Amino acid sequence: MTKFTGSVFMGVVLVGATLAGCKEKTEVSTQGASPAVASDAAASTQAASTQAASTQAAEASQRVPVAAPTPAPGVAGMLDTYERLRAALAQDELAELGAIVSTLQQTASSAAETGSAAAVEHLRAAASAAEAMASSVDDPSAARKAFGEVSRAVVALLTADPELARGKYLFECPMATGYKKWVQTSEEISNPYMGKAMPACGAAAEW
Repeated sequence: MTKFTGSVFMGVVLVGATLAGCKEKTEVSTQGASPAVASDAAASTQAASTQAASTQAAEASQRVPVAAPTPAPGVAGMLDTYERLRAALAQDELAELGAIVSTLQQTASSAAETGSAAAVEHLRAAASAAEAMASSVDDPSAARKAFGEVSRAVVALLTADPELARGKYLFECPMATGYKKWVQTSEEISNPYMGKAMPACGAAAEW
């Protein structure tokens, strides 16, 4: 058994008493506070928590990248279908024209119902041009000339709304019959009016 000297024993007693006193003082200071003081303390704590949460939210919002504007779904779908049509003509894949033109007419009409006031006119023109092109898909020359009218509407749409033209390239073919310009999504020229016979005919044009 460990034996304690008198001084050690007294030290233990004093430490115990001191700790007990601290606990008692803490309880007294907490329990003895007036309702007003307690309310102020709670309000201060809540305000500090709210401010900290607001600061964290602000910092988080600053870290989130802002997405670039994107076209309305209907317009984006119409432009995607137009690119499919252009690519089919450029690759002489004429068997696919009927289905693509039908989809283009539908997507352009749908986009016109929900598009902005500035876009509606051009979307309706694209739908009408696609509908007219549907009757000439079996004749390559006529189909390419009809595609020119579709392109006319698409170029007008993108010119009216530069945001829609982002990531797209405008070209012009001097040998095309009818409207000579077209839009594509790649920088390397791929001529839909000439097809595989002269795929690189033409040059970049300005909007």
